Amino acid sequence: MYLDKQNEFSNAQPVSLLGDTVSTHVLDCGEGAGDGSPLYLVVLVAQTVTSAGAATVSVSLEGDDVENFPAARTLWQGAATGKASLVAGHRLAAVALPLGAGRFLRVKYTVATASLSAGAFSAFLVRDPQTWSAQADAL
Repeated sequence: MYLDKQNEFSNAQPVSLLGDTVSTHVLDCGEGAGDGSPLYLVVLVAQTVTSAGAATVSVSLEGDDVENFPAARTLWQGAATGKASLVAGHRLAAVALPLGAGRFLRVKYTVATASLSAGAFSAFLVRDPQTWSAQADAL
């Protein structure tokens, strides 16, 4: 999996407040950009989440034709994930970018139930997401 700085929404972006936090970067896909190869949104937990309460985090991908997102469309939304699962290295998403996503893209992190005292996330687009993970031998 190759990472391109130009396709990065967040790089260990801290997220703590209840409600929505948008990604540090907005990607400009241009008009008719791409060569027809699929792109994948990958979202990883960069720093283990801690919270005094039973916090959850959900992630969504938004698109719009205007850079300040006056009419943001939710293109994909992941399920809320509890803080116990939000450990460094955990992959929250590896999903194909939908067709007709719009010129501008951003990621939105939604914290619910309780604010976070620590936690950071990375999100980016790649052509070949790494989905393999080691498993215990069942022998």
